[in-house]
Amino acid sequence: MANFGSKTFLAIAIAATVQTAQATDFDVSGQNRTEIATGSYDSITLTNNGVRADGQGGVKADGPQVAGDFVSNSNFAINGDSVTGITIDNDSADGNIGGSFVNNGNIHANGYNAMGINISDTVIGQSGVVDDAIGNVVNNGNIMVGDNSGVAPTDVQGGIVLQHVSLYGDLINNGVISVAADGIAGIKVDGQDAVASDTFKYARIERDVVNAGVINATGKDARGIELSMVNFDQDVENRGVINASGQNAVGLRMDRTDYNRILNTGTIQATGKDSIGIEVRESFGNTVLNNGPSSSTGQDGQYLMKNGIINEGNIVAEGVGIKITNDLLNTGNGETSNVDNFYRITQNNGLISGGDAAIDGNGQSHLYLNGGSIVGNIEGIRNAFVNGDVSISSNLIEADSLDVVTGNLYVAEVTNVTGKMFVRNNAGVSLFVNDSTDPSKAIVSVGGKLTLEQGSVVGVTTNPGAFNKATTKYVLISAGELENLGAQVKSLTPLLSVTDVTWSSTDLTANIGLATGEEAGNGLSAIGVDRNGLAASKAFIDNVLSKLPPNSNLYQTFINANGDTLRRLASSLQPETNRAAQSASLSATGLTNSAIGSRTAAVGANSGDALVDTGAWVKVLHGNSDQGSRGGISGYGANSNGLIIGADGKLNDETTLGLAFSHVHTNVSSNNGNDTEVNTNLLSAYGSWEQGPLSVLGSLSFGKGDNESKRYVAGERAKGDYDSTVLSADLSAGYKFPLNENLDLIPTLASRYSKVKIDSFSEKGTDASLHAGSQSLEVFDVGGGFKLQGNYGDFKPNARLMAFHDFAQDNANTTSSFMLGGNTFATTGAPATKWTYEAGVGLEWTQGQYTVGASYDYTHKADFNADTFSITGRYDF
Repeated sequence: MANFGSKTFLAIAIAATVQTAQATDFDVSGQNRTEIATGSYDSITLTNNGVRADGQGGVKADGPQVAGDFVSNSNFAINGDSVTGITIDNDSADGNIGGSFVNNGNIHANGYNAMGINISDTVIGQSGVVDDAIGNVVNNGNIMVGDNSGVAPTDVQGGIVLQHVSLYGDLINNGVISVAADGIAGIKVDGQDAVASDTFKYARIERDVVNAGVINATGKDARGIELSMVNFDQDVENRGVINASGQNAVGLRMDRTDYNRILNTGTIQATGKDSIGIEVRESFGNTVLNNGPSSSTGQDGQYLMKNGIINEGNIVAEGVGIKITNDLLNTGNGETSNVDNFYRITQNNGLISGGDAAIDGNGQSHLYLNGGSIVGNIEGIRNAFVNGDVSISSNLIEADSLDVVTGNLYVAEVTNVTGKMFVRNNAGVSLFVNDSTDPSKAIVSVGGKLTLEQGSVVGVTTNPGAFNKATTKYVLISAGELENLGAQVKSLTPLLSVTDVTWSSTDLTANIGLATGEEAGNGLSAIGVDRNGLAASKAFIDNVLSKLPPNSNLYQTFINANGDTLRRLASSLQPETNRAAQSASLSATGLTNSAIGSRTAAVGANSGDALVDTGAWVKVLHGNSDQGSRGGISGYGANSNGLIIGADGKLNDETTLGLAFSHVHTNVSSNNGNDTEVNTNLLSAYGSWEQGPLSVLGSLSFGKGDNESKRYVAGERAKGDYDSTVLSADLSAGYKFPLNENLDLIPTLASRYSKVKIDSFSEKGTDASLHAGSQSLEVFDVGGGFKLQGNYGDFKPNARLMAFHDFAQDNANTTSSFMLGGNTFATTGAPATKWTYEAGVGLEWTQGQYTVGASYDYTHKADFNADTFSITGRYDF
């Protein structure tokens, strides 16, 4: 068995490029088929392209003896009866290719019995030579074969056909093979002699068969890949896509060809009446068990098979997903032509689905379910093992024994298990209910004895579909004999209540219905719903969910949710508690106060006549802020844009007074997906007083805000419109120490107070809409720091570094209720931060009566960062 992971790409690269100095190139251009006579060649390379006259094939090589590689870099377009793109046969002698055969070109063949590539009676590679680069047949091109004649072919027909070959390497498809005709194959390796009674296998493949590209086969009895009577015992791997369409079509067929492993990590799809995804016909896997070590998730290694039929992708068939057949030897169901061999079918990931049956093991197979999903009946199984979390949607599990060893077996519909069943310690079987479930019929019916070991779990949850809220008695499990050694019966979703559990010698029954808010509380807490989400969820369950029709989006989304999905849904029910709306209003006052502070500091109290030094100024600003998660409450990101217009003048030598109006627009995007848009208008009065080295700056602001919130619950939007009021005061004092004739250091003490009041409001747009009560938030900062002010002629740089402590420590708590009614519930906002740190730099340039400037400010709190950029212009009258 070859190592495909490290070998394939090397084989392709070398096979496509290595040629000796004495290589023979054949120009295939023209309308007639290119003939390569019997003879010895160091290597053969096909060049240029061939567009043939009707009835002419592409290339025919008669028994070539090639020491190296046979490589086609040519494209062929051919039409007519029995035309083939590339033919290697034995009219004069059996062929021999010491290296590899590689097709890099595109072949389009159309006509009765047409083929893309046909290699027969040829040895490819060298016996006893271990080299991944030789002995391969590789397709890197696109091969299209069409036959619209409707006449059955007289010979094997396909995209790539290998007849009676000895291949010492791999058969690899990296390209696209599309074929359409009755009985056609995308890839076929045929070892059957012309005499049907001859059972000797005339084909051999020493390494693997790999599809890493796309194979499309259309027509009655079409095959994607077929190996027939091949000496093999290696691996077939599908990493790409195989599509087979038509009556009796098969995606991958092993016909009297023994193998080590059939591994699907891609997609195999078969459509049409009696179609099959993977068919194993009188072919046997390796009788030596090869399994892996136990996994870190607790899976038992003895059931993690490394050989046999293994699915880790998707196998979907209109007929049967995986089918074992023994029709040639006329064995009956459960009989085998090799009594020492049982087929091993392993499902690790992905999906196996079949309209007639997902799996038909012909009574000869062991089934290992380690993960993924099965859709369709499971038939003909000796022993089945569940060794992980597996979902089954099957009416029938025909098995002598079903053993749930580890993990959970999720049963999506009423299922009959024909044999005996075990659920081991710490393993479980999970049952789905909805309105289509008949309460009087067991969800799982076991024909033999069911043993539930101590520590096993029988779980109940819902699957997509309406679920009746009324509490109803259900028969969960029935068995010929039920032995309960200490199993636990519980709901797998907090929104479902399981009560009055009753055991008998044959049945398990329980009452199932929608849980109350109080009943759901512990389960919601267990999956990580915080205190705010828990308060909102309890009110929602009792006052909204219980009133909704079962087919509504909200009801369906919540009742069918589990784990992380339900946790996120529960969190979305609460009002915004991350201080986002309040912070938007506070941000507006903060940006305004910072701008006014910079302005008053720049004006100072220079000598001059009263009300003579007057001027008007404007400041444009932009700010970004980011609040991380705090106190278990998700954070937000905000961006603000604003305009401030002000005017001020000297009252006397020491005092400057001014007025300013500001408009700030803020968009807040919460990390939980909610949005808030705030427009704030502020009117501010400000002033400064300076006496010698001492200066005092202050401002008072009052404003109104227009707020629009959007909260999302299960894809539905709850929209709120409400007003807010802002009051802010700021006072600071500094003492100037000249560092030199151009630069002053100003130690500063400051205090500031802000209060935001948000009006009560009602949301609309969804049944999960809230009525939120009014909110109030206060901030009282006291702090200090240092400022630097410079005067270098027309340029005035400045810088500041401040720290503040919030003595209010107020939280944005809210009392809310759902619009559909019910009691109110309280939520607690994100905790306040104690310390705020601010730094800023700026530069002004004055020319005559005009002054322009720019500044940058940075703010840091616990889990919070903000940047503000501003540009200022002033005109002095």
